[in-house]
Amino acid sequence: LGGAGISCGLPAVSGAICRAALAPDGVIEFVTVNGTPPVGVCGSGIIDLVAVWLDLFGENGVLTDACPKREIVGRHVSDSGSFIKNYDNTGLFFDRDDLHGVMLAKAALRASVEYLLEHARLKADELDRVYLAGGFGKGISAISARRIGLLPDSSASVIAPGNLALAGSALALIDGIDPLRDAARKINVVDCSGEETFDRLFIEHLGFADRKKGDSL
Repeated sequence: LGGAGISCGLPAVSGAICRAALAPDGVIEFVTVNGTPPVGVCGSGIIDLVAVWLDLFGENGVLTDACPKREIVGRHVSDSGSFIKNYDNTGLFFDRDDLHGVMLAKAALRASVEYLLEHARLKADELDRVYLAGGFGKGISAISARRIGLLPDSSASVIAPGNLALAGSALALIDGIDPLRDAARKINVVDCSGEETFDRLFIEHLGFADRKKGDSL
């Protein structure tokens, strides 16, 4: 989901499609990093595009025998939504290997979330906030993440605090290391590798939840 292993995948560099959505006129609109012409797709753009295609074609229609490769086309807009250029051909695409890779990565992350919830004896609806740290979390659309099944449907607020490792390092320089050591002692590390419950959850969340266009998220 960070772009690695995807045919047109890129980190969040200039020209990477970082956001996409379906416009009211039915055209896919996309935003690129720094507004430059599209040269690939980064993680947040991958999640958005798959979510849009699911709404347009359903789980079984994103890629088919008749359409084994989905071309990435649409209207290039700026961060503010201003028109830049229409693209009938960007040279970018998603094929079955790409979609399979997204499904595997999504299933692993979602299974980890569900495993932690089960371990804590909580349900998703009981959460008030979900924190998605790092650059990936900062760029991701919570609506798209829920649409493809990366995050469970819930009323929890999704918060992107950014680079917490850097923030923690800054706090250590300002306040000293002792507060971080105290916090570390309270952390319970849960290892889900090799657990039957995790394997069950992984298989359970391999597919995409099929939702008709217009259904609430």
